[in-house]
Amino acid sequence: MSQDEELVLANEEYLETMLNILDNELGLPHKRGVIIEAMCVMAYDNLNTINNTPSPEQAGRANRVLQELTKRKSLVLTHKNLVMDYVQKEVFPRLDIAT
Repeated sequence: MSQDEELVLANEEYLETMLNILDNELGLPHKRGVIIEAMCVMAYDNLNTINNTPSPEQAGRANRVLQELTKRKSLVLTHKNLVMDYVQKEVFPRLDIAT
């Protein structure tokens, strides 16, 4: 379902493809927004674990995604309204974006 696109995409195996689409100016604006949302969900999922202590692998994934989002901060700001509030509260401060 289209409302779940970001949840399906929030998987490390799609990260390189998502970055290529984001960096391609010809990408549809709404789809770029879905990708930003998916990357925020990916960071959130790897930062928030059952015991609130991510494994080294999860921390590495979260850091990679956060670095890539930081490089594309203007896109994050453009599409921030698509990102769920609880995800924004965890991820945006790490990108130096006010929630």
